Amino acid sequence: MQKNLPALALCVAIAACSTELNWREARFDDAPLVALLPCKPDKGARELPLAGRMRQVNMMGCEAGGATFTVAFADVDDASAVPDALAQWKAVSRATQARYFSHQTQVFEAAIFGQPNSNDTPSALTQQAAETFFSGIRVPTAP
Repeated sequence: MQKNLPALALCVAIAACSTELNWREARFDDAPLVALLPCKPDKGARELPLAGRMRQVNMMGCEAGGATFTVAFADVDDASAVPDALAQWKAVSRATQARYFSHQTQVFEAAIFGQPNSNDTPSALTQQAAETFFSGIRVPTAP
């Protein structure tokens, strides 16, 4: 079995470099966040109820490999509202996979809708794409 590990690693690496997934860094203008997306994202914003009042939710996302990859954020203006905002966001999400986090008064959702390149069966590409997407999200630290 160990003789096949290099071949398996090569297959995963090739899947991660698929022409369907053209990874690039993307940023919001109003948030200290860098995201790694598998395609050129579209951006938008809309007012949604969050943590007791209407808030502007900014989103960027794109479709690649049979799935939609998105990152969204909202500023709740008060650190004490962050836990409620994150809990509310988790409760209404319809994402296949998602991560929720905050930075100061901003709350974030990184989500994948649908299964990348799947026929309802997991593959190395789906796992690798999700791992690459989620591990590529970061809040840069000040120098």
